[in-house]
Amino acid sequence: MNETLEEMARALFKSWFVDFDPVHAKMEGRQPYGMDEETVALFPDSFEDSALGKIPKGWKAGSLGSIADNLRRGVNPTEISTSTPYIGLEHMPRRSIALSEWGEAGQVGSNKSGFRRGEILFGKLRPYFHKVGVAAIDGVCSTDILVVMPRLPLWYGPALCHLSSDELANYADATSTGTKMPRAKWSDLALFQLQSPQRE
Repeated sequence: MNETLEEMARALFKSWFVDFDPVHAKMEGRQPYGMDEETVALFPDSFEDSALGKIPKGWKAGSLGSIADNLRRGVNPTEISTSTPYIGLEHMPRRSIALSEWGEAGQVGSNKSGFRRGEILFGKLRPYFHKVGVAAIDGVCSTDILVVMPRLPLWYGPALCHLSSDELANYADATSTGTKMPRAKWSDLALFQLQSPQRE
């Protein structure tokens, strides 16, 4: 069920924010498929030039770093309960944002990063494994996982969809450093180009 729902979400995201199907429909005088009037009103009926090419009029060309931040909360394992939920790369499935497994901080001894429920976890080690998920709990994670949170609630969906997209996984792989154990860096991921509606 999770896989089906995620595929539906990815298809909707691609239609709205990559292919801009609602904008094309409005340009042709058609009602965008599957949208109520309130949602239709959020999309313009024309395009304009930008550094990224044609984008919906009134939108802006930007980067992942312009809508989301990497939250760095270093945690010393001696300062937390051994039963604190711990997420390592081994707990993160490939190509699925649903995280349903974790261990306990007492099982590992190295420094960790803190995260909170709802924050986005991005596996930076061997990013081609495509490990990205949403934290269902508060806890700590491996330092090979980036903790990311959008700057505004309205950017949560776009940020999550970009972070879990094939395009970003390929970009992260291409910009990662290291031969045997390549790692992506937030400073590079933050430069990933995207387009987004203007903040009102």
